[in-house]
Amino acid sequence: MKQRFISFLLAICILALLLPTVFAATPSMEQSVDTEKLFQDCKAMYLTLEGKYDSVTARDSNALSIGFMQWHGNRALKLLKKICAANAQLAKSTLGTAFYNKIVQAADNAWGTFVPNTTQAEAIRKLLATDTGKRCQDELAKVEILEEALHGWNRGVRSEAALIYYCAAENQYGIGNVQKFMTYVRQALEESFGIGPNDVIPSLDVFHNAVLKAGKKSTLVGNYVYARNKVYKFLTQTLNLSATGDEPEPEPVPEVPFTDLDVLEETEYQSVVWAYTANPKITSGKSETSFAPFDRCTRAEVMTFLWTAEGRPEPTSTENPFTDIRADKYYYKAVLWAVENGITGGKTPTTFAPKAVCSRAEIVTFLWAAMGRPAPTGKPIDFVDVKKGAYYYDAMRWAVENGIDLGTTEITFSPKASCSRVSTVTFLYRTLTGLGLLPH
Repeated sequence: MKQRFISFLLAICILALLLPTVFAATPSMEQSVDTEKLFQDCKAMYLTLEGKYDSVTARDSNALSIGFMQWHGNRALKLLKKICAANAQLAKSTLGTAFYNKIVQAADNAWGTFVPNTTQAEAIRKLLATDTGKRCQDELAKVEILEEALHGWNRGVRSEAALIYYCAAENQYGIGNVQKFMTYVRQALEESFGIGPNDVIPSLDVFHNAVLKAGKKSTLVGNYVYARNKVYKFLTQTLNLSATGDEPEPEPVPEVPFTDLDVLEETEYQSVVWAYTANPKITSGKSETSFAPFDRCTRAEVMTFLWTAEGRPEPTSTENPFTDIRADKYYYKAVLWAVENGITGGKTPTTFAPKAVCSRAEIVTFLWAAMGRPAPTGKPIDFVDVKKGAYYYDAMRWAVENGIDLGTTEITFSPKASCSRVSTVTFLYRTLTGLGLLPH
């Protein structure tokens, strides 16, 4: 008995000696990474790729986005409350008493769909640009960035560059969707690099390559591959952070031959890439080097884009109800398919008007019908140029609720305006990926 007790004490002593060594083998993020440099580099990235201190996007996925991190919805409210608490006199004089009270008295989760009017948006912009506004943004950003980085660290992300890359993804996807994002990336890591679910992600190159591979299988990842490429380029070329190792070079961004896309926004550009590289190809452009993004789309072109994006299904009937549609036209099968599936009934019972320019009201109605005419679920949307009895009213509400088309201004939808080629492929892209405009 005495001998067993001595052996037990000896085992305890040995374990006590070994414990520091065991824990030392897995250092914390703070022990391994210069967190102040990580924050400053991450901040520089957001100021370049996301927004400025005084950025205000009144309607972004049906809510407000502000500041250099594009704090969205309830996160925007949190920032504004922080500024109001830091300097109430400044905030009240800048915002006006009524709007100041609206902010400080709002419940923390009350701004999920809040969209400010023009006067309120300008007041927010001025408040963000003050020294207090900038200081509060820095303070909140540091807390959030280091929280995001810690989430990445706990998911096996290592190195400053890879952690910043992860932070950009979490800021764009949100906490819920970034978990799905990492699930797809982890699958690609295991399939392509033999990195198991509990292994560390050793470098930015490995991380980025896994994202590119996952993007080919998942629309959730693929929807923002263009954004991930911009972050990778900024980290390696602007900040000169190391991303190298024994891993393969990152795959190139899908190339398109068009020289007239520089003026497009990120999602518009990604939509054109998607349309050009899809199988079957949705569009080849207006010429070998021109996409002509702002040319108006005809009803025939829109129907053909939609039909092609659905895989060019063969219509089951050859009955053609329209006198202005001939069997030798490129859009013939597309129109017959659309009629069969209740997507269009034509301009009249006997005419389709293939050469007529497609309006914004028509494009959202076509897409809504193609998706099965889902009932809108949110509150009615008050655009001053949309009547509740309009044929496209439910389609418009569905498009706005799902981030497919947010209108042309805060108060107008412009239903009669023509739909451009880039708008058409962008609306298609958002609809068929099932994502719409993901909030920041």
